[in-house]
Amino acid sequence: MIILSKDTRIAYRNYLRDARAKALSDAEGFQDVLFTIENLGNALFGKAGNLGFYKDSLLNLAKKSPLAFDMSTKFRYLHTPFDVLYAIVRVARNDALHQGAYARHITAHTVELSIALEDALSNDFATVSDFMVKTIISAELWQPLAFLRQQMLTNSFSYLPLFNAGQWNLISDHSLAVLLRRPGGNRNAVLGMTLGEAIQNGAIIPDQVKLVAPDKEIQDALGLMNGYPVLVHHSICRDEIIGILTAFDLM
Repeated sequence: MIILSKDTRIAYRNYLRDARAKALSDAEGFQDVLFTIENLGNALFGKAGNLGFYKDSLLNLAKKSPLAFDMSTKFRYLHTPFDVLYAIVRVARNDALHQGAYARHITAHTVELSIALEDALSNDFATVSDFMVKTIISAELWQPLAFLRQQMLTNSFSYLPLFNAGQWNLISDHSLAVLLRRPGGNRNAVLGMTLGEAIQNGAIIPDQVKLVAPDKEIQDALGLMNGYPVLVHHSICRDEIIGILTAFDLM
């Protein structure tokens, strides 16, 4: 098995996460996860083949995660062993009938397989930069709340960073929901209100946020979260945000 560099492992971990997110939004959409697992197998095996060729390489990688076998040994009724999952997915890969309940069943197994591989790829990661999400979508004062709501729902975000008055804050889905569902409120007027107007009249109060360096240890970052994500600043310029890290990203 080829030993992948840390940067390569981070890349494949992120590819798997992205593919898994697509599968979770489509109960029958397991193809992207399958293709990503195949590409990972190719990288580990060293040449093009199929899931049969890649089995040993992927199995050796998966053993670095307790999710592959340890948890299924202790909680077999909750976790399926990696080799069993792999066999199911391998058969499904070559099956022409991918629809309905069968496809949803395969998607669930493929997602479980992906989670084990993601954990194995990142089992020795220790710093913020190893886990942070680098694609940042920030809120802007001129944007209407309808657009911020759309951004949160489209991307499954609970928070949007906001740079205002020389500092970074967070706009939460909770604050937006409270405003939108306020008894006796005018929902149309609220949706058409800009974020700047909502902050100015006190309808939305931005949450404070901690900033961390990309090389900060994970344990230190967790200690700063207190229920909120942290923003990752550039190593030299603290006003430049290069990532966001939530407790979800560290699970």
